Parts: sequence; C-alpha cells; structure tokens
Amino acid sequence: MNKPEFSDFYKFITSLGLLLIAFAFLLPWLFLRESFNSLVSVSDIATLTPTAQTFITYQQYASLWIIQNIKLLSIISAVLGLMLLFCGIILWFRKQRKLDTKEELETKKLLYETKKMEPEQIAEKWVGKTHTKEQLNIIENYIQIESSILINFRNAMVDQMFKQICK
Repeated sequence: MNKPEFSDFYKFITSLGLLLIAFAFLLPWLFLRESFNSLVSVSDIATLTPTAQTFITYQQYASLWIIQNIKLLSIISAVLGLMLLFCGIILWFRKQRKLDTKEELETKKLLYETKKMEPEQIAEKWVGKTHTKEQLNIIENYIQIESSILINFRNAMVDQMFKQICK
C-alpha cells in the first residue's frame, strides 16, 4: 500500500486503520533502536549552553516516558487501527453491495429495453441522433451482414445436425 486512499471515505478509514496497525509494530522498533542521548554524561551536558542542557534533559525525560509506555501506545494504536479497519471494510462492503445491485438493475433494464427493439433502433440508440445518415447506413449495413452470417451459420449447423441424425 503506497498511500492512503482518499477517493472514498470508507476506503480512507480502512487505509487509516492499516496505517495505525503498521504504526503499532513500527513504534517499538523505532524507539528501541534509538539511544536518545542517554549515553551523554553529566559532565558533557554541563559544558553545553543552558538551552541545549534543557533540550537534552527534556528529550531524555520524554524518551523515558515513551519507552516506559511503549507497550500501551502500541496496543492503543493496534486496537484503534483494527477498529477503523473493520468499520471501514464493513461500511465499504455495504456501499459496494448497493452499487453492484444498482449496476445489475441498470443492466437488466437496458437488456429488457433492447429486447423489444429492432436492430435499427438499437443502432440509433447506440449511435445517437448526433451522427449523420451516412454513419447510420454503415451501421445498418453492418447489421445486415451480421444477420446474414448468423443465418448462414444456423443453416450450416442445422444441415450438419441433420446429416448426423440421418447416419
């Protein structure tokens, strides 16, 4: 997964959940690898400016607190990530099911409408009224050729079946 998905809210929630789960595993690894200036001696800190001393002291205290609570932070991140992941998947699945049903109904409606139509009407509906009569003639010729091929194919199949039956 390269980046969070922003095109759909439910996909975004799912992506955010995956990122939080990954963060739960990544956080301990990152903090256990870093020294956080814990190896700096008191004499070295005393030679620094007061601002640098304050900064290093604050960094050491913050690092100590995070390391002491890293298990809790990882668990919270993992649980929140799992909740967002499952909520996002469930909500996205419900929405996708509705979209699939809508698409199926539209397809059935179009099939029902085209069953009643003649090939010329289908061509006119497909091409639209913005095209010229010349283009419509080309489509009609194509439909006639297609129809004759289908008729010849059916006749050949009937002849072949008749020959097999008569044997």
